[in-house]
Amino acid sequence: MRPRRGGRNLPGGGRIHPDSGGRSLAETHAHDQPGWRQLLPDEGKPRTGAARTTIHEVFARPGDQGMTASQGKVALVTGGNRGIGRGIAEALAADGATVALTARDAGAAEKAAIEIGHGARGYACDVRRPESVAALFQAVDRDLGGLDVLVNNAGVGLFGPVAGMSVEDWLTVIETNVNGVFFCTREALPRMKRRGGGYVFNVSSLAGKNTFPGGAAYSASKHAVNGFSETLFQEVREDGIRVTYLMPGSVATDFGRGSAAKQDWALQPSDVGEMVVDLLHTSPRALHSRVEMRPARPQKRP
Repeated sequence: MRPRRGGRNLPGGGRIHPDSGGRSLAETHAHDQPGWRQLLPDEGKPRTGAARTTIHEVFARPGDQGMTASQGKVALVTGGNRGIGRGIAEALAADGATVALTARDAGAAEKAAIEIGHGARGYACDVRRPESVAALFQAVDRDLGGLDVLVNNAGVGLFGPVAGMSVEDWLTVIETNVNGVFFCTREALPRMKRRGGGYVFNVSSLAGKNTFPGGAAYSASKHAVNGFSETLFQEVREDGIRVTYLMPGSVATDFGRGSAAKQDWALQPSDVGEMVVDLLHTSPRALHSRVEMRPARPQKRP
């Protein structure tokens, strides 16, 4: 495989996930610089044929003129102010993308964008509300000129037995983790099609495969994300849009149970961010529809 970054080969109950204090909806976004324009790998060279270079092809040809796979791309990361979303936003920005990240709280989004740097921009958005999502994408169009990469990361975890779970908590999980993915993807697809292609990453979880007592709402939401992603990639693959859903196991964030105790052995948010960038570097011939990620040496159960 092609070496990247330093010559390394590419690699093939608790209650809520606090967002900006309190109840836990991790959503954020960052921005990019005015005057954005698309850079093509053969820009400045005479063109000998009529075929145009698409965004999809650009992702796969980062070596030309020293470009990375993300350079010149606009990437939107929901819930990008903290946790896994923050790790993904930082990795994309470091790889050259202009990052828009979201949080429900505008101050949290803007603070994260400043900390990430590289022209990142933060926006307030509640992914449960289609009008809020529509306004977000209009702002990204206005500020950054379009969209190439969408990372549906914003999510919430409310845990407890089915018999004791309130309707409000159930709806909070489903509306955030499922409806939010649909609302954002629905806005992103026509924009990507106009640009010749793109990439949609949906952050799921191994809980979408392995259930556990107390996790009915969360597991149901992640099973739904998996099914949505499997259907979506079949619908848009001919449009040059790739779709991958990521299923990380234990990640050292403040999400879920025993978070503080996982720092020494769990995955880090940067590991998930690195995977997203690695996938952007792969050939457009290959579609990695599902990626499962686990700690290499998980803590042994007593």
